[in-house]
Amino acid sequence: MRIDPKYFPRFMFFVAAISFVAIAWSTIAYQERRLTRFEEALPSRLQEISLDSLSRFEVGIPRPLSQLENNQDTQQAKHQDTQQYTHLDSQRDTNRNQVPPLNYPLTLVFWAPWSDESINILQQESRDSTTSLVALSVKDSRENVVSVLEDVTMERSVKNFRSYDGTPLYQAWELPGVPTVVHMESPSTGVFVVGTKRDSIAFSLQKALSL
Repeated sequence: MRIDPKYFPRFMFFVAAISFVAIAWSTIAYQERRLTRFEEALPSRLQEISLDSLSRFEVGIPRPLSQLENNQDTQQAKHQDTQQYTHLDSQRDTNRNQVPPLNYPLTLVFWAPWSDESINILQQESRDSTTSLVALSVKDSRENVVSVLEDVTMERSVKNFRSYDGTPLYQAWELPGVPTVVHMESPSTGVFVVGTKRDSIAFSLQKALSL
């Protein structure tokens, strides 16, 4: 059927509108499916990890990121190059078994330097001195991550703060996005929330979490 030329612009607008609605609906549906899969898999995923296993992931062997203990260390770290960071990380790897365990309540924060929302969430969580904090950076360079962590670590003591390259977990768990926060009130109960506009979802573990 041939379309009258005078109706063609209107027809194309109608087609474009339908296409936009279809794409938007499919995107939302896909995100909801990812969130559902993540929600269902989270308990079993959590019981597969430990802090030691995180530091040994084979993606350039990510190690705990720089954690600064005082302002003097912070100023010195700003002038250290990549080789010096690697040297510090090597020392931490050697001594990681001497690091005291984290206490509950415990919060895992998946964040990224390229996401302002996730940086804000990380900073908010860092101000809560009643919880242990594990920061899991996603898909960015060590230098960009450290530049953010220098501010965060001023709020926390090394005793109740850890930072790791969370990219392997982000990919393996198929996280719906960042920020994603997993708060463990105890080794067997917790809540998680994806983004900043969703409600938190409670979950429980059949076996107590051991990091």
